[in-house]
Amino acid sequence: MAFSNSLGDATSLRVYGDDRIIVNFSVWESVEALKNFVYDDEHRKVMRQRKKWFEKMAEQYMALWWVPAGHVPTWSEAQDRLDSLRQNGDTSYSFSMRRIFPPQEESM
Repeated sequence: MAFSNSLGDATSLRVYGDDRIIVNFSVWESVEALKNFVYDDEHRKVMRQRKKWFEKMAEQYMALWWVPAGHVPTWSEAQDRLDSLRQNGDTSYSFSMRRIFPPQEESM
């Protein structure tokens, strides 16, 4: 499931006071499904070209966390998770692909 705002276009969100940042949300059924997509040869080919379209960000720009079934994350929630990851590194609250934490009962 992809995230969109009330305009139906996630790219219309302006975050961190920077018009150059584009928000991209997705919710996956499992870590395995996410990894299968991210590391798929076709996706990797496209991502190798991202330097043509995007500037390199100095800070962490992606955060993962467990979402209860049926819950639709908000930008506010995502920003909180990303800020936590930037400040604290990988934790069970928010983590990167480098260190995936197992789901916690209260998160599910």
